[in-house]
Amino acid sequence: MLLILSLTLAAIVAYSIVVRVTAWHRLRHIKGPALAGWSRLWILRYQASGRLGQGLDTACSGRDLARLAPNMVICNDPAELRRVLSVSSGFRRSPWYNCMRLDPSKENILCMSNNKAHQHLRTYLKPGYTMGSDHQEQLVDEQILKLIQLIESEYVSTKEKFRTVDLVRVTQYLAHDVISSVGFGRPFGYLEANDDLYGAIQIVKAIMPPLLGGALFPSIFVTLAKSLLMKPFLPTPNDKRGLGVVLGIVKAQVEMRYGPGKIENKDVLQSFVDSGLPRDLVESECLVQLVAGTATTAIAICSALFHVSSKPGVYRKLQEEIDAASKTVSRPVVSDQQAKDLPYLQAIIKEALRMWPPSSALQPHRSDEDDIICGVKVPAQTDVVWAPFTLMKNKAIFGEDAAMFNPDRWIGAEPGRFREMELTQGLIFLNGSRWECMGKRLAYMEIEKTLFEEQQLMPASTPALQKGPLTLLGMTDRPWGSGPYADVDGNSIQENDVHVYWNSANHDAVFPDNVYTGVLTIGPNLNATLTGSGPTGFPVPEDTPFGCTDFRAYNIDFRNEYTPYANGPAHALGVSRANAGFYSCGFYSYQDTVYVGKLGNAYFYDTVVAGQTDFLYGFGTLYIEKSTLALRGCGGGITAWKGTNTTFPNKYGVYISDSRVVAANSSIAPEIEDRCSLGRPWNEGHRSVFMDTYFDPSILPAGYTPWNGQPNGRIGPNTTMAVYNVYGPGYDAAAEEASNVTKVFNRSQVKPFRRPVDVFMTPTGKQPNVGWIDPSVLLFGRSP
Repeated sequence: MLLILSLTLAAIVAYSIVVRVTAWHRLRHIKGPALAGWSRLWILRYQASGRLGQGLDTACSGRDLARLAPNMVICNDPAELRRVLSVSSGFRRSPWYNCMRLDPSKENILCMSNNKAHQHLRTYLKPGYTMGSDHQEQLVDEQILKLIQLIESEYVSTKEKFRTVDLVRVTQYLAHDVISSVGFGRPFGYLEANDDLYGAIQIVKAIMPPLLGGALFPSIFVTLAKSLLMKPFLPTPNDKRGLGVVLGIVKAQVEMRYGPGKIENKDVLQSFVDSGLPRDLVESECLVQLVAGTATTAIAICSALFHVSSKPGVYRKLQEEIDAASKTVSRPVVSDQQAKDLPYLQAIIKEALRMWPPSSALQPHRSDEDDIICGVKVPAQTDVVWAPFTLMKNKAIFGEDAAMFNPDRWIGAEPGRFREMELTQGLIFLNGSRWECMGKRLAYMEIEKTLFEEQQLMPASTPALQKGPLTLLGMTDRPWGSGPYADVDGNSIQENDVHVYWNSANHDAVFPDNVYTGVLTIGPNLNATLTGSGPTGFPVPEDTPFGCTDFRAYNIDFRNEYTPYANGPAHALGVSRANAGFYSCGFYSYQDTVYVGKLGNAYFYDTVVAGQTDFLYGFGTLYIEKSTLALRGCGGGITAWKGTNTTFPNKYGVYISDSRVVAANSSIAPEIEDRCSLGRPWNEGHRSVFMDTYFDPSILPAGYTPWNGQPNGRIGPNTTMAVYNVYGPGYDAAAEEASNVTKVFNRSQVKPFRRPVDVFMTPTGKQPNVGWIDPSVLLFGRSP
């Protein structure tokens, strides 16, 4: 018996090896990540972690064709993709699309793989998506007016109360109410309730990651979906929450269109019924319309709103175009045709869709015959996918600034280039293919109308002057916390997807103050943010209010690009009389990169700060943790702080903990070896401490330096320029101790400054003051 079991096990192992080797061998000539040729686990890891775009980008690595899995390749050539997806190519959907089955026992327009059957079904459905454009536009207008009413009634701030609106949430409500109005003649009522009525939105969001992960194993997925084990978990019309409630509404609506007492409306459902489509398919396609036509539209609207609001130049141009058009456009909602006649608005929509394609799923297709793709033979039955995020950043098509949001690329572009950009961007909706999105016209109508009307509601003031809380989220396919951003040596992704640029420096005092150079400035008013001069800086009036109490930013790079060297103060960030936390962000300049003004509290986590001269300076409190200080050169010092006299013991200063101080790149490293000072005192109250931090060879052996040319080098009894438990080739303990400038702290000396909870305080000196810091990075809010 044991022999039989052993032989059986050996046979299974041998069979598995043969299968694996055979699968690897058939696509061995197509390059890609080493593991991809042997297992789907490589791509599953990125899919499950929400970093699919990063995985596809890694796989491509400059190649037009790469291997993603034993039987999957990725094509990154737009012309070849259009050919593969064309009606005459012979390609069809792969079994991956079975994950789109909303009912495991039935096919629908999203998952149907037989090309003839799919085309046949489209002939039944297409009239519903294109019918009565004037009537559909009226329904869209009604829901946009409800959105405006919701914002004006619930989210307009007053002097007494500051209100914020979650645009991601309300745009989803809009999308659901628009699609249900067009589909059934009446909205579900999300906007009126200002709530996810049935929890369906949240459930769809929760199930999509495992759904798309399971799609990589279609045989297992279909078997499980049809099994009795899964039946209790599938939605039913009798459910009280989730997709089952929506299914029940669909069934009820369909029921009313049949039988002796049937009703007839001018909507998509009625079109499906009148087309002769079987009743079970009518129900299935109505549900598809509700699920597929909402999240993608909401994502597109949010992408456009985010980029417009974060780009002052774009914001102004759009506002000018809308202001000029407002004198003649229809009211209360701009018409579809009038919106299409606004070139800058249309350019913004194109660019927003390009920057953040609403769907980034793999969407594989396969052919029953061998094919040549990008000059390489691809065997029959091989899944061919594409990477929307990678393709939409193709510099050869969209220009050297393809990674930036720039609507002007669509304005006045040379006709040939414009055509190529439009064809490539059109792949988002699979334009020109048999699978082209039938709801595209309705989606564009909803997007352009919403942008026009919401732009009218946008505040003209700078959000960072508000009391808050205020959060800026950089859109990324690499969610914050999924991997270290600040590891500039070990991480292949050294930049975020979202960049905020400015190019200004106070060279030769061309501005009255350094604040005018800032990329991002956070404070209650202009006076509070001024640097000033002299030993105490600008005399901010005592009655100046405190600004934003809880400002946060994630996954955004702020860059002052004035010159590629220190040429006067050039702020990337200024924080004064405010609390601001930055997570997986980047601040890039050369001189005075980060300024923390009076009563400013700033916390950096997993963040890159790049500079050359005094690039961390100020009066307030800055704590940098698990981050990288990137040395673009050596000038002055890294830190330069001014102490401030208060009636209470303060902790104002800059603290760098568990971080890395390294040359910004291998080219500059030899030039700055042993040259970069840890800091110099801006006045005698300077306080800075480097703790548990790695120093590369760039660091000056003596550590800190006096301020040359000043009496006593501005070093006095209250000057603190210290290190604790630092390490690396740039740390020279003997030289630092011999310098009589750098203090080497012991455990008791460093304890008062060890953690954020130890140093941040309120304007009146009360501690702790860490409620504004993302709690996930704090050590239970207290020091060890």
